[in-house]
Amino acid sequence: MKILAFSLILVISSGAVSLAQNPIEQKVFGYYQDGERLGNRKLLTIMEPYPDAYTQMRKAQNNFTAGLALSIPATLLLGGELIRISQAETFDDLTPSAMTYIGLPLSFVGSALLINGNFKRQAAVKTYNNSVNAIKNSEFRGSFKPVLKFTAGITGVGFKVKL
Repeated sequence: MKILAFSLILVISSGAVSLAQNPIEQKVFGYYQDGERLGNRKLLTIMEPYPDAYTQMRKAQNNFTAGLALSIPATLLLGGELIRISQAETFDDLTPSAMTYIGLPLSFVGSALLINGNFKRQAAVKTYNNSVNAIKNSEFRGSFKPVLKFTAGITGVGFKVKL
């Protein structure tokens, strides 16, 4: 009997905890939940119980990492090329070097990955908010109606909970 009571309390409290999540708001400079600004790591930890949103956020995180890994060297190469061009004394010194030919494609690919990561992060937040709102909007609560029945049989008398 104690085990049944404990399991009932556990089921009801886990439902209350999952219903306590709030949607994530997107503002001009970042994402917020309950007034707290959320970084990418915090977004990942919040979305972990929601598998679809979590996988989208992981893909966004991977795109951000790859985009930064390409954009930083591209910036250094193009900056070095600008310094070289600014110090040129003759017209022949103004021809592009290998730094330009390597830096420009890296810059374009890195920027594309960063932009794609931003779109995937927005999609992950939208998926998370849809999941949280679906739980809050009685779709889940309407289907969860436990029934308590009094039973008597050969083994004895008791209560039966049907979930």
